[in-house]
Amino acid sequence: MLLLVVGVVLLVGGGRAFATIYNIDTDDASIDEWQNQGISVFQTDATNDTANGGTSNDDIVNVWVATGNGGDTLYFLMELNDDPALNQDNNRSGAASIDCDNDGIDQESNDRLVTYWPGNDWLIVATGDQASYFFGNATQGQRVGKYIEWSVNLSQLPPDSRNPNTNCRNQIRIRFGTADNATSPATVLDETSPLRGWNTPTTIDIKQLETQRRANLIGTLFIALMGVFFVTASVFAFHRARASQS
Repeated sequence: MLLLVVGVVLLVGGGRAFATIYNIDTDDASIDEWQNQGISVFQTDATNDTANGGTSNDDIVNVWVATGNGGDTLYFLMELNDDPALNQDNNRSGAASIDCDNDGIDQESNDRLVTYWPGNDWLIVATGDQASYFFGNATQGQRVGKYIEWSVNLSQLPPDSRNPNTNCRNQIRIRFGTADNATSPATVLDETSPLRGWNTPTTIDIKQLETQRRANLIGTLFIALMGVFFVTASVFAFHRARASQS
């Protein structure tokens, strides 16, 4: 029985460790799911290091990244140094700058700048050089106290009509920033540094994940059935031995 219990724990634990897909809602006035699901901090930033008129409400403390929605969406969470986050006016924004072609530069047409404006509840996805952009929808972002939470669908990242040969999947790099968009170009108030690697799952990765989960479940059921079989066989043998002695 001890072997049975250990086997089940190992399989179930292995399934959890393999999983990288989380359940996140960017339109529920809560960020509790990040902590409840044990999502680790992606990057930290020094406090009280804003520039160009930034305040503690623009000062990045921690950022998180996660994959969810069946692997089709990247989610971002930013903690600011003061509550409420980015609240000075509708021009304040938080952004995830994605180096899609993983070349160490995140300001090219191949790259994407995913920006959330909490004052207007706008989600904007722009090319890294900001030459073109398009709006997401309001459900893709929210402000919760000193946090902002937003997302981008993988379909909003290359390969697309602008960059058919750039695949913003697997290994990419991300950094985060806050900005005042009253000027053009926007004035950076704080940013994390340097770009940090992140692995964005592909369709193949998701299929492998589901295959692994099924294998874990089948393995768990098999060991459980074998345990029941051995226990039943042992009990039967014990009663038979006692019967033969009497």
